[in-house]
Amino acid sequence: MRFRKNRNNYFLLFVLAACSVSISANQLFADKNKSKEITGNIKDTKNKELSKQKAIDSLENECKMKNDSQNRDAANCYMKVSILYTEVYEPDKAIEFFNKALPIADNSHKNLAARHIAGLYSDREEWDKAKSWFVNALEYFPSDLHSIRSYGYLVAKSNTDYKTAYAFIDKAMEIYSGENHIRERAELFYDAAGLKQTEKKYKEAIDFYKKSEALESKEIKNHVGFWVSYSYTYFQIKNLDMAIEKGLKALEVDPRYWVALWLMGNYHWLKEDFPKAKSYLLKAIEVNPFFVSFDNIIEVFPEKKESIARCMEFMKQNLPERHK
Repeated sequence: MRFRKNRNNYFLLFVLAACSVSISANQLFADKNKSKEITGNIKDTKNKELSKQKAIDSLENECKMKNDSQNRDAANCYMKVSILYTEVYEPDKAIEFFNKALPIADNSHKNLAARHIAGLYSDREEWDKAKSWFVNALEYFPSDLHSIRSYGYLVAKSNTDYKTAYAFIDKAMEIYSGENHIRERAELFYDAAGLKQTEKKYKEAIDFYKKSEALESKEIKNHVGFWVSYSYTYFQIKNLDMAIEKGLKALEVDPRYWVALWLMGNYHWLKEDFPKAKSYLLKAIEVNPFFVSFDNIIEVFPEKKESIARCMEFMKQNLPERHK
């Protein structure tokens, strides 16, 4: 989950916690060794003191030396060029090299290149193109969790096509049904919960969070974003006791995670436990001294608007002068 230090955008990203494109290494598609093999040369090229364009030129020349696109090595090489073009935001060139390699490149390379093109269109908010390319990526590698989760993130951002996103999750659940895939299933339940949050179906979201938690995946257990989102969903249905319980889980993972500290301050303020509330809010300010909009808090508890206004004033008074 990525939080930018922009005071107007904090809560926009809460509901996207489960589906962030910027996911950790343990959430990449199942065949991690294959992924490393594919991306290794790209990373090596980028690590040189060359501009990205020079890196592309160098890799193109390398591809040409491998004969033509009827050669599997050459085709896979062209897929890597396609990926590099997505990194300099040139989708037309990325697609050109993707198509050049398409007839013979292996499915792992096709999947990786298609996913990068989809990600570029997603960043540009060209949702239809992004969805089309994610679907392509999954045709080449149906069990690719990265593509499935990224598609969910796209759906959450564009607020469209939830049906397809859930269908991909269901399909992945079938693929990862074995006892050796606890992590994958836990993450997929987490994704489904995040999508339900964006649909404002909070009780259904909580059901999915519970299923994810019950699997006791160590990756989920140590994922601070999971607990923050879980906590915030309970807040949305005004269950402050459970919101606090899951918020404490987030702080067990990261005691200085300012979002959890800020939320815990609000939860306790709403329960009129002001000493605890102030303690959490002061810790949040210490970690991240920015004023945060309370609109989402007021939206859920409009009957406590006056009390929330006092909480806002407390924060303003304790912020460093330059951030007030």
